[in-house]
Amino acid sequence: MKRKLMMVSMMAILSLSLFACGSKDTTSSSNGSARTNTEKEADTKNENVGTFSQLFTNNEVGVWYSCEAIDKEETPSIYVMYGDGTYLNLDTRKSKTFAELSKMTDEEIISWVEEDWNNRNEVLMYYHQHKDELRQDAENSISDSTDSDTIAMIALDDAYREISGTTSEGGEELDPDYLNSVQDQVNAAKDYIINEINTKLAEQGGIAKPRYGFSVYTDASGNNVDKETLALERENWIEISSTNKIKSGDVYDSHYSGFMANDGKYYLMRMKGDMAFAFDEIGADGISVDEDVVFE
Repeated sequence: MKRKLMMVSMMAILSLSLFACGSKDTTSSSNGSARTNTEKEADTKNENVGTFSQLFTNNEVGVWYSCEAIDKEETPSIYVMYGDGTYLNLDTRKSKTFAELSKMTDEEIISWVEEDWNNRNEVLMYYHQHKDELRQDAENSISDSTDSDTIAMIALDDAYREISGTTSEGGEELDPDYLNSVQDQVNAAKDYIINEINTKLAEQGGIAKPRYGFSVYTDASGNNVDKETLALERENWIEISSTNKIKSGDVYDSHYSGFMANDGKYYLMRMKGDMAFAFDEIGADGISVDEDVVFE
């Protein structure tokens, strides 16, 4: 009887040990870094898998991350891709770490990027497009000054710093005493430039968001897709030669998955499972074949 009780106890201990090993918590690491960080081939044989372009156009809006690693300390560039073929982006200078982003909802990230565009990028873009015109207008506004051209250039530089939140665009150093003597005129001209930008943007209804499009490039036979590109207006294009290089990983409670492009970077979305897609077909609507996308 004693031996029988001992065998039962040993079986119970063994069962508990096996259960503990088999139910290890893999949903969160102690330091919050990527729980699983895998690179694998996608299952593109599934007939329900969408195409490369549909990853971006099938949703009204989606958030994408460009990075070199899935890690809580990594700061990715962010792309908000709209289903109508337009996009907005934040580069790493303005972005946040994956640790911070993982705790934000997609809606919060989209609102944040859109607010940045409305408050800064849109104005900065107008500045670059009309820089010479703005300088001339500022110079005309202080035409009674003997140094109106120099003051306008200083004011233009100050306006750039205020708009962009960064350092000046450069140029030769000026004498501090001279700057002090004309500071009131510089400030007035700077305010004139910024007000002029805001007025023009209001009249035009703002600047349109940049666009994106797709091109497939065929092999020597012309019958098979060899690579595909996502063309971004005013940005570097994203090119892929394989639909199987899928990268997935987790940061805290967010799961990220996406593809590796030919530039060596990963382009990811936050999603429940792992990404899978196929090249767009030759002749598909809206897809250029063997020629670059042209934004007119």
